[in-house]
Amino acid sequence: DSLVRGIGIGQHPLGFASDYFDGAVYEPRVSLGVVAVNDFLLEDAEPPSGTGDVLLYSFANNTPLPTVPDSSSAGNDATAGGAASLSTDTPNSAPASAGNRSLDTSGAGAVTDNALLLENEDIAAAGGFLMECWFQWGGGGDVNSIIDYAGTERIIIDTANATAGQVELEMSGVRYPLGVTAAGDW
Repeated sequence: DSLVRGIGIGQHPLGFASDYFDGAVYEPRVSLGVVAVNDFLLEDAEPPSGTGDVLLYSFANNTPLPTVPDSSSAGNDATAGGAASLSTDTPNSAPASAGNRSLDTSGAGAVTDNALLLENEDIAAAGGFLMECWFQWGGGGDVNSIIDYAGTERIIIDTANATAGQVELEMSGVRYPLGVTAAGDW
């Protein structure tokens, strides 16, 4: 993508109020590489097979918000909005190596400090890209951007959707259903 924007975690990268994710995001990761079909299943608790991390945010009780350090070797730190906070609520199925906090994005999320992290030529050379995380939806919000690259490639829960809790991957305006979640579930 040629848009000069960062990657939003729990919000659109430009901070549109209607796009904040009403909930918590845990262990968000974006990576380059080929992924397997079952990497897209909401129930899959195993780490996907993507390689070449673009970012990985592993939140812990000592994460120095508003700074969100990148836990991968890519070094793509993010900055959290003033209303973002750490939560002790985390999924039961998380791996032992994961952080002990989630990012509560009900009022604000975080955006990478760097832009152009998913350029078309990089994606093509790697054979694709992957956005992944655990999330817990609060049941409200509007568009609910969970992970959002430039507003064009994103994982969302749009409350205007006819199916309540429908999780979708949106790619350049086309939405692909991934599954359905209930408020409060990880």
